[in-house]
Amino acid sequence: MSQPATHQSFVRHHTTSEGRFAHLVRRTALLACAAVAALGGCAPAAGPGAAEPPRPVSRTSPPPPSLPAPTAPVAFVNAPGSYRFVVTTEATIELSADSGSRAESRGTAAQVTYYVTAPAAGTAGALTVTGSVDSFTVTPRALGDSLAVAPVAFRGTIEPGRRELTLQPIVPAPAGVECGTPNRTMLALAREAIVVPPPTLRVGQTWEDRTSSTVCRGDAPLTTRAVHRYRVAGAVRYEGVEALHVTRASTLELAGEGSQRGIAFAVTGRGSSSADLYLDPARGRFLGGTTESNLELDLAIPGEGAQRFRQRARQRVEAK
Repeated sequence: MSQPATHQSFVRHHTTSEGRFAHLVRRTALLACAAVAALGGCAPAAGPGAAEPPRPVSRTSPPPPSLPAPTAPVAFVNAPGSYRFVVTTEATIELSADSGSRAESRGTAAQVTYYVTAPAAGTAGALTVTGSVDSFTVTPRALGDSLAVAPVAFRGTIEPGRRELTLQPIVPAPAGVECGTPNRTMLALAREAIVVPPPTLRVGQTWEDRTSSTVCRGDAPLTTRAVHRYRVAGAVRYEGVEALHVTRASTLELAGEGSQRGIAFAVTGRGSSSADLYLDPARGRFLGGTTESNLELDLAIPGEGAQRFRQRARQRVEAK
């Protein structure tokens, strides 16, 4: 599990309790989708003229077959070259209340292409990453959703001995209007297709990192902070390749506040996720993986009280 303006208003008058209830679900579904962008979550649909988006992946393949674990540590270095991934997400957002329950589902698909460039002279071995989110779509598109623009180009650096990779848009948003662009959501999705593990891996090895990602829904910046705990689980055959299986368990916290049409709101959330990631040490590349996440959101709006929503999401990253 980073936005354009002119989204559906958070506040709309409904003459029936059913209409009001449905609107609450849709409104918070939009917030939840933005929240999970830190894990490759939801966002508005690609606009006219964008490349034909990839179709969402829906398959339930069995776990990859196990292979004998390597007896010695295995070196891993992100290899220079061209990489292309499709990141798909299916999310369900549910509200439970005294009057009943209601759920809304969203599916997204993003195509990410990037290039890893060998270190240049005088860079102390740093690798450069440049690429773009070439296309993006969400289904079904809710009434009032505006259109995200693709592609969004980005750049980053992988430094020796560091596992952090910060991506920046090549064309930054104008000062003060970052929440009016799709940059943050698109960069969060691109980050899901790039894995930077330690340079040496062995079965049973663990490590931890922390990330913070701020994405926007309308004029509302939502910040997700995550603690990721990794473990090298073993060796498997994944998509015909001898790979290392890495698991990732994450805890998530989310907070944001803002207003639309003069109506203030605040949202907080907490959750967890688990991922299976696959690395090809022989060729220095990330092969893909899956992530499942659960998130609870509390949305507070004056005059409406607090509403609690639950989101379940499944994401798949596939190399193409």
